[in-house]
Amino acid sequence: MQKDLIFILKFFAVFAVFIYGFVSAQAKIFPYNLLAPTIGAYGSLYNAYFNIEDMNNDWRWYADDGQPQGLALLDDDLVQKDYIAYTSTADTTVHLLSYKGDELYKWTLDVEALWPDQAHLNTMRKVPFDYFTLRDLHVFPDGRVVVIASLYGSTPWGAGLVMMDKDSNVLWAKDGNYYNDLHVDHAGNIYALRHDINTTPDTGRFDEDVAFAAPYLQDNVIKLDQQGNILAEYPVIDMLRQSPYKNIMMYVHDDGKGDYTHTNSIEVIEADMSVPSFLKTGDILVNIRNIDVLAAIDPVQNKVSWAARIPTQMPHDIDVLPNGHFLLYDNQGHLGAAEGYSRLIELDPETLEVVWSYAGTSDDPVESEFWGFQQRLANGNTMSTVPNKGRLFEVTPEGQLVMEYFLPQRHDIKGVSHHPVLTSAVKIPENSLEFIQPEGAP
Repeated sequence: MQKDLIFILKFFAVFAVFIYGFVSAQAKIFPYNLLAPTIGAYGSLYNAYFNIEDMNNDWRWYADDGQPQGLALLDDDLVQKDYIAYTSTADTTVHLLSYKGDELYKWTLDVEALWPDQAHLNTMRKVPFDYFTLRDLHVFPDGRVVVIASLYGSTPWGAGLVMMDKDSNVLWAKDGNYYNDLHVDHAGNIYALRHDINTTPDTGRFDEDVAFAAPYLQDNVIKLDQQGNILAEYPVIDMLRQSPYKNIMMYVHDDGKGDYTHTNSIEVIEADMSVPSFLKTGDILVNIRNIDVLAAIDPVQNKVSWAARIPTQMPHDIDVLPNGHFLLYDNQGHLGAAEGYSRLIELDPETLEVVWSYAGTSDDPVESEFWGFQQRLANGNTMSTVPNKGRLFEVTPEGQLVMEYFLPQRHDIKGVSHHPVLTSAVKIPENSLEFIQPEGAP
């Protein structure tokens, strides 16, 4: 009898906690404000603490389905003969390949030596160091490399921005929720995206109907020099909400994670670019994924000088081409098509019409659940990726596949072979890297 009573009391206690937790989340009363930065805005407290291994496996590794490893296709006559640099969820290594897929060089970030106590991370508990990954990269001519370090299970994912020398020694590191994209302009300035958690309600701050419920993620573009000093910060959405283009915010919806907008890529307008009159040298062009918006930040006036919705669905990786057109990875803009549901698109910035696209074929579709990268190459080809397939490929303007490379790393999960996710990829002209001998050189 006593054991039954104890069981009943425990059952009702657990039930009461569950009900109060639900009410707390809905009414935003104690302890919502204490836990919301981890629960509501950026993942589940329960999963982040108890299921972090499952979360990392689900995000980082995909069953390989017998797909190839390494170079699967090469048309030596038509491929752009550049180096290939990439990062993946397999580790914290930047790999540098020849155009034929042979590994020439690599850099590895020792996260445990850099952040041994993980004190700056917004995690529920210390996590294994092999859960860290690299998210993006830029290689300098002398062999230095700047990378974004990332960790799924943190709040949000970003862990920091790091510069290493050619021997993988850390030159500097900026703690913070750096995520998704970094860009280096012709002058050598580094631009990176950083998520900051805003815990202050913004009702009444802006002359508009859209108000974000705190806590939420604030998108920021951070400008740094090559020594890691922060030169400027641009709060993207605050600037948009105070611009003549603020009505675009009507398309924002609450996804329940506090990530209302998710700016995910950066491009700086350079003097040698042919661009429309509404853009000028020095402007920072950003892609705001959740509302399918491109916006230009004027860093001198410190304001958004232009913005427009584009014909995409959850796009990534804005590039400005030599002809002034925009190249993007349109993740879900081709749903229902015979080819893949993702596509690469080239937009005319004056009309925002799609003037070129590539979605693969029904047998070989471009289908990226998340992320996506592309690059227009010197010979007119386009390099791109299917991240969750660990696939990197190159096509001609006519859509002919001339190179295909699959990540070779494998990881066994419950007896099944899995491949990692491709987190960034770029082609680099051989003559631009002074620290490495070009292929075929004496």
